[in-house]
Amino acid sequence: MGVQFNIKDAKVHAMAAEVAERLGLSKTEAVREALQFRLRELTRVERKARIEAMVSTLRDHWSDEERATDYRDEIYDNLGLPK
Repeated sequence: MGVQFNIKDAKVHAMAAEVAERLGLSKTEAVREALQFRLRELTRVERKARIEAMVSTLRDHWSDEERATDYRDEIYDNLGLPK
């Protein structure tokens, strides 16, 4: 037998059973997929936060004029497509 994971919350068991039944999975597979989904989401959120922090750091080095400039017209055409 594999590693044991003991969940003592009846509501969690019921949710796992419902998800498993609706998706045609075992409870273990349902929990695995839910955890994988959550980890991917956390990774996405953390990556976005790192990028926003980098952009903020870069903006600190921009002049007021550079911060006020809207560069969209320079990189997109009138249909919103990249030039």
